[in-house]
Amino acid sequence: MGSPLVVFVRAKFLTAPCFSVCSTSFGNVIELVEMGRENHRIASGGAATRILLPAAWLLVLMTALLNGFRLSLHSDMLFQADLFRDLFDLGGAWSHWRFTPAPAYVPDTALNALAYLLLVHPGDRILLVTILQILILAGSAIFLARQIMPDVSKVGIASLLIVLSLTNLVAVDHGWFYHIHNNVHVPTTIFGLLCLGAFLRFIDRGGVVWLLALGLGVVVAVLSGSLFILAFVVPMSLVGLMTAALAGRDARTRNRVILATLMVLGAFAVAKGLEGYVTYNDPLLGRASISRVRMIASLNKFLDSFELLYRSADALVWIFLGSMAAALLYSAAALPGIVQFRRETGARTEGLSSLRIGMVECDGRLAIAWAFLLASGGVLVTGSIISGGYADEFGLRYLMLPGALVFLLSLIIHDRRCAGRQTRSRWSGYAAGLCLVGLGATGAAMATTRIMAPDFSFSHLRDYGVVPILGLQGDNRLYEWQIAACLDDLGGKHKLRTGISDYWHARGVQYQTRSIDRMIAVQPDLRPFFWMSTVGPLIRQQHYGTHINFVITARDSAAAGSIPFLADNIEAQLPSGYERHRCEQAAFDVFYYSGSELHDFMMKRRVPQTKLETGLWGESAVALVAADLPGIVGHVQGDARTVQGGDGQGGVLTFGPYANLSPGKYVACVDYQSSTGGSGGSGVGSWDFVGVVDGPQTFFQAPLKTGRQSACSGEVSVLKGAKNVEVRTFFNGLGDLSVSGIALKRIDSK
Repeated sequence: MGSPLVVFVRAKFLTAPCFSVCSTSFGNVIELVEMGRENHRIASGGAATRILLPAAWLLVLMTALLNGFRLSLHSDMLFQADLFRDLFDLGGAWSHWRFTPAPAYVPDTALNALAYLLLVHPGDRILLVTILQILILAGSAIFLARQIMPDVSKVGIASLLIVLSLTNLVAVDHGWFYHIHNNVHVPTTIFGLLCLGAFLRFIDRGGVVWLLALGLGVVVAVLSGSLFILAFVVPMSLVGLMTAALAGRDARTRNRVILATLMVLGAFAVAKGLEGYVTYNDPLLGRASISRVRMIASLNKFLDSFELLYRSADALVWIFLGSMAAALLYSAAALPGIVQFRRETGARTEGLSSLRIGMVECDGRLAIAWAFLLASGGVLVTGSIISGGYADEFGLRYLMLPGALVFLLSLIIHDRRCAGRQTRSRWSGYAAGLCLVGLGATGAAMATTRIMAPDFSFSHLRDYGVVPILGLQGDNRLYEWQIAACLDDLGGKHKLRTGISDYWHARGVQYQTRSIDRMIAVQPDLRPFFWMSTVGPLIRQQHYGTHINFVITARDSAAAGSIPFLADNIEAQLPSGYERHRCEQAAFDVFYYSGSELHDFMMKRRVPQTKLETGLWGESAVALVAADLPGIVGHVQGDARTVQGGDGQGGVLTFGPYANLSPGKYVACVDYQSSTGGSGGSGVGSWDFVGVVDGPQTFFQAPLKTGRQSACSGEVSVLKGAKNVEVRTFFNGLGDLSVSGIALKRIDSK
């Protein structure tokens, strides 16, 4: 149990809610140790109790397997499969990939790398990673439980596993709280439990190893997702500072708390410093900063999550929510009864067995854990709304860590109350066994219902998955299977190479057909969509054998889904020379090119923008035609933007493309033609090469002279790299000016 300790603090902190938690009477610490040992002996005896813990582990595994029934092989879920296929099989580069703001490198991406080496089918890998994460989550919860209560009984551990099994069952049909990979709330919960356990272990017993383990956990977790900052770093820092302030005359505990808190903050700083070396392409680049509009949108999505929860709730969901509410109420009701008031004496002891706040004595481990629970829940909700973090109606999953702590702390309190009381402990074991049997029967019934469905087959589930999670928009069916069948038919007549489509169909279709080389996700304006994808096939065309020769589009908005990638709109942007094929199996059309018209169009008119946005390109220059650049004055004429003196006053003819440049040496060029309507051969305007380094910076500026056709800047050194880089042209209102294009050239080797 550790050395006994009394921590003296000022009475003015008596009202701090997080320290109103108490686990036992201070006057009976020695008795508690003996009761805990007796409880352990009781829990270890009896055939029924010995069977309970292995049976609970078996239930966790069974309910984890049931998550295979909700396997959905859509674009998001296939991201990891695409990543490691590119890295391991196609010779791709990590630096060419753009991840989400929450990449979940550990354990998610690491486990997916292992699964890719072990298994062939993407669905098998997803299920394996899901099961492994659930088992890791179970181990993390048990680790934290043992740090809070070293003598936790086998019944207590089994109860934790039974609650996890209930969560797994709820996850089978509901997407608001689930254990499917590629979602950072699961790694955040795992690292939150582990880091909180390491924090408590170091404060209680010291040890450089535990302090370093805490720091390493924070570094890895922050690199894996910014959600961990709100879920752990901020609340743990607040709790640590408060604990240090309340520690009174116990210098050893206070110093350990300060060291652990500084380690959390220092590890966070280290992680932010390493971020650019691990995640090469900023996933939030170009996204609007914090604003009132984003806050309101995030709040609305958070409220939508409750609407979705209510709409989709069934008996299992209400049991889960009722259990969580009961756990919270049970803990709150039990704690005041075991708080003991004592007058402050001059006695001075050391350790974390008790925490003194004025005249209130509490168990320090439970106090800190409860304080963290309250802080984490509040910071998560508030911070996610303010930062605009709620982007969909499944936002309740971000509260997975506080939810896990609600169950864990209530079960620990119950286990302590059962210590030394044989009858209560026995009935607690019976109740746990009854819950185990009930959940096992429920899981078996769920599996049987699905297997006995007339159209069910394991092979179909494994190969095609199920309909994606239902949201507020209803059935989000993507029809990848039907589109793939259409491509297989078309592939028998034509050579299909690289295709383009919207994000939600591109990767899913790619994995359902063998008639094509690959799919590339694009936006409705046909610019490549650089999100959870690689630019490798676009900037290393010869390496990948990229030749874009077909487009997949939806015939109506109902089939298109959330992205309006409609056939009529896309057709208006395509170059001539295509054959339009109708897919009878789904409301989609395929535009096929037998020549290189589409490939040339994409490489000249659409891909350069993406290359400049990423700051990654293999060739020495990237050029854009002026017709694809925005402007304020003038009009598009062919590939150029043109303005004449008679059109009105002068202004910005072209601006953009808001490129991102990695550190290096560059030259910017502009191709133009000009003539003057005035006298003396005066210029028609000016151009500049600008960007943002530490602030707005002008790299080069020069006039646009009459009669000139091209101009280039001198050598420009961008030592730190630059964002939002533009090559702008300005018309002064005199004469005529036509800009045909701009170019950025890199003149040093990368």
